[in-house]
This record gives sequence, C-alpha cells and structure tokens, in this order.
Amino acid sequence: MKKIRYMSIVLFLISVAAFAVFRIYEWSERDGNPPVIRCPEEPLTVSVADGEDSLLSGVKAEDDRSGDVSDSLVVETISEFSDAGERTVTYAAIDDAGNVGRNVRKLHYTDYQKPRFILEKPLRFSEDEEVNIAGTVQAESMLDGDVSTRIKYSLESEATKGSPGTWPAEFRVTDSAGQTSELVLPVEIYDASTEGIDVSLNAYLVYLNVNGSIDLLSYYAGADREGELDIQGNVNTAQPGVYYADYIVRNGVQQGKSRMIVVVE
Repeated sequence: MKKIRYMSIVLFLISVAAFAVFRIYEWSERDGNPPVIRCPEEPLTVSVADGEDSLLSGVKAEDDRSGDVSDSLVVETISEFSDAGERTVTYAAIDDAGNVGRNVRKLHYTDYQKPRFILEKPLRFSEDEEVNIAGTVQAESMLDGDVSTRIKYSLESEATKGSPGTWPAEFRVTDSAGQTSELVLPVEIYDASTEGIDVSLNAYLVYLNVNGSIDLLSYYAGADREGELDIQGNVNTAQPGVYYADYIVRNGVQQGKSRMIVVVE
C-alpha cells in the first residue's frame, strides 16, 4: 500500500515538473516584441485633401519574427495643432502574434486654413420675425466639412427681443485639429414697414486677402421690383477687419436693402 502511495506521489511530482518545463518552454517561445516602425526623419508635408496613403508615405514596419508587416500599418491618431503650427501623426502596426508597435511623425499642411463661416442670407430681421441666428450662420472646415453644429454664439438680449438697431453677435467654431475661428457680425433689427422691395445677393459673406480686389457690383443678384441700385459700405481691402456693403434698391417711396459682410484677412 505504501509502495502505491509513493508511486502516486512520484507520478504527481513528475507531472508537475513536466508542466513547469512546458510552461517555461512556452514562455521562452512566446513573441512579446512589437513591430518596429521606421519613419523618415523629416516632417511629412501634404495637402489637406490627401488621403491615408499619403500619410503613410515612406513608413515601414518590421518584426523580428513576422518579418515585413508594413501592410498592417494604419494611421492611429492625428493630434491637434501645436504652437509651432504642426500636427503629430501616430502610426500603428501589428505582427502575427498580435503585438502592436507605434511611432510618430510630424505633419505639415501646404494649404490648411481655419474653418470659415457662411451666410445663407443677411443677418437682418424685421421686428416681427424670430431672430434665428442658428439657422442663418453655417461653417465649413477643410478637415471636417460641415461643422455648423459646432458653432457657438452670443447675442445681446435686446436683439433677441426684436429691439430695432444693430447688435453685435460673436461666433466661434472649432475643427477637429483644435483650431478656432472667431467672427463678430452685425445683426440688424429693422422696421418692416419701411421696406417693400426684396433684394438678393450672390453671397452674403465674402473672405478676401489683404490688398485683394473686389467688384461689389458683381455680387448683386437682383430685386423683386425694379428700382435704382445704390451700394454703400466701408470696405477697406488694405486693412484686415470685418466690413460691410449695403445694397439698397429704391423705387419711389419704396425701398429694400440687403447686406454683404466682407472679411479681409
């Protein structure tokens, strides 16, 4: 009986030892090293419109066991802009054992610009209508497309109550790269009884480079009644700022007005 007991103990010890040896061997053979991603040292320069293939240009991934795993490379993240005006691309690659390697590279754009605002109609409201700023101002980003839902604005309560006059409204919008555009626009509340002509423009918000040229007449689209057109404004293309051009059409005692905002950058 004792012999059987001793044999059981010996077999148990042998099993434990064999299992331990197996686990040690398994551990020694385990692949725990991630792929190594190599990037060119110089920053990557691309257009905003370039796709992921351009972002992966010149990037390679090698693994000590799986070999070349460059086909697994992806752009994992792109940071916001730094103070130096550049972004950081984080690349990732995976080997056959599931290990993930990462590396980063600086990114410069050749044609990036901050989000821009769009006006579908002038920021003019009669005393009797709702002052719907959110439905009038939109925004577009070169990186994200339509970012109108990200617009934040502030407007004095007197304007929202329909008090006649011109009131400043401040608009802000931020894109996915963390860049914020700000613009202060005049909101006019007017007496509808003084206007009986509907004046239309081809654009209600125009961006212009400093010292650029602008033909104000070319933005006039017409009016629903004949009349004499008078363009008034304060546009100064030599100085950055926010300006306006008023298009006034008069026909006897009746008149109508539309306003275009000109942003000189």
